[in-house]
Amino acid sequence: MTDPVRAAAARLRGHLVATPVVGGAVLPGFALPAGARLKLECLQPGGTAMFRGYAHALLRSLGRFKGVVLHGDPRQIRAQACAAVAHRLPAVAVADAPLPESLAQLLHELGLEAVPGDPVEHAANRGFVVMPGCSDSDVLDGLATLGLELADELPLDTSRVLVAPSVLAAPVRRGLAAGGRDTPVAGVDRDPGVDFAALAGAVLDQLRVASDPEGLAALWAGCHSTDEGLAVVLSC
Repeated sequence: MTDPVRAAAARLRGHLVATPVVGGAVLPGFALPAGARLKLECLQPGGTAMFRGYAHALLRSLGRFKGVVLHGDPRQIRAQACAAVAHRLPAVAVADAPLPESLAQLLHELGLEAVPGDPVEHAANRGFVVMPGCSDSDVLDGLATLGLELADELPLDTSRVLVAPSVLAAPVRRGLAAGGRDTPVAGVDRDPGVDFAALAGAVLDQLRVASDPEGLAALWAGCHSTDEGLAVVLSC
């Protein structure tokens, strides 16, 4: 395939959760526009759309190394860990600061070690490679598959797509374009003045799925939007 986004979607087939698009009515406690749609990327492994990017990056490199060093912010480490385990790769998480309790628990459940230090140093000592960052082309192609799916799933009159974190905006826009859609995409980052922990708890109560506070900024922005044809990517 010449289109890298469609090629990434083909590689990822069978490795991703087919996350549903549902109407805003499933969240009666939230004042979303009547025509809102939610793409439940919080159902991906690790609870985040970031899994798409890291799973694709590993698929492109399988057999070239014996293990990976996980690093970055907690959301990235969570996605990297799930991708490594899905591909049966040995992995170790390296972080300078203590990890959030929920992430530390996930790593423990996955049988992965978390250590302090320098990722490059640990990779050299173990014969591993350091997981790529969000700007890596293979990671971006994987993330763009989210937009490619949305191109088929969203109503034609969708006026805008909100995604969080904002780093997802460019690849989602690219994926929509690959699917023949020019719907505007806005990236949203967390507002420190909002109690996202409470918002996450409300989502868990309503949808019966866990969602991390980091990824709910798009939902919060959607609650205060006047766009009737709004699509919100609910990811953490």
